[in-house]
Amino acid sequence: MAAKVSRIANQDGEHLGFTFYCPGCRGWHMYYTQPWVKNVETGAAGPVWTFNGDLENPTFGPSLLIYEGRHPNGDLGHPRCHLFVRAGKIQYCGDCGHDLAGQIVDMIDVERAP
Repeated sequence: MAAKVSRIANQDGEHLGFTFYCPGCRGWHMYYTQPWVKNVETGAAGPVWTFNGDLENPTFGPSLLIYEGRHPNGDLGHPRCHLFVRAGKIQYCGDCGHDLAGQIVDMIDVERAP
């Protein structure tokens, strides 16, 4: 079996988390598993997810929610992708904005992803 996730690091080479290919969005998403600075002005930390350590059958928690962007008033945009990664499968929530909403699919091997 091949890895379903790939490690990501900051400019200094420090491990930050993992990235994976999302077939619903046709792009890459990432889970941060180490603390990282979200706001350089305030030093506020971004969210951190748990990881089971298995690169071939990963499980992360809690869910991952990707927004399309922010409205001019600062509110978050409509959910674009909302998912769980469990045992090497992506479970898409019903509020996804793509055609895989409500479905469970196998993760794609990192080296086979477009």
